[in-house]
Amino acid sequence: MKSVSELYSRTIPMVPGCPDPVAEQALVDSAIYFCEHSNAIRYTPDEFTTTSGQSLYDIDVPTSQEFTRIIYLVVGDDTLISVPSAHQPLKDSANAAPTHYFVTQNESELQLNLYPTPDDVYTVKLQIGLKPTRNAKYIENDLVNYWSDAVVYGALSRLKAIPAQPYTDYLAADYYSKKAKYLCNQARNEGNIGRVTGSLQVKPRPFV
Repeated sequence: MKSVSELYSRTIPMVPGCPDPVAEQALVDSAIYFCEHSNAIRYTPDEFTTTSGQSLYDIDVPTSQEFTRIIYLVVGDDTLISVPSAHQPLKDSANAAPTHYFVTQNESELQLNLYPTPDDVYTVKLQIGLKPTRNAKYIENDLVNYWSDAVVYGALSRLKAIPAQPYTDYLAADYYSKKAKYLCNQARNEGNIGRVTGSLQVKPRPFV
């Protein structure tokens, strides 16, 4: 993880008079947007196994980061299909090999829901997308090492759109917004062809 402040030197000179905390929040907000729309930051937990008759399993998320989406989920030999939240299934009466999944949040716990409920022990492999928390002081290394332009441009688009400031510039805000979105799309496309690495490994704990 790298400090958000490592991006100050590329941001603050472009917005003279901007307080550091404001610039920092703009950088974090930009990093969150970038992660949500690019899937560039991915995390692969350790494999785990299901328990017969149990449908819920906890997913551990690294500190200072939040879940965005499941990139892939393989149970046994099958890649499962996600179920939109509006169509989450009711409890099934018969257990079977899972074919679908959805994710729920129980207070601070992120839970993977398998459907149908597993009828046996299956190996579970998954990869999830991550983003910084809103109050993060540190962000994933790749956001600084590879995608700093996207994060900085997104922050500048936000800062220059703040009204009645010495650095307010709506034309520049639009310019930087377009550059940030272009790099976001580029990151998403590169992720689809494999230019993405996972982060630290943490083994999920089955929900009991």
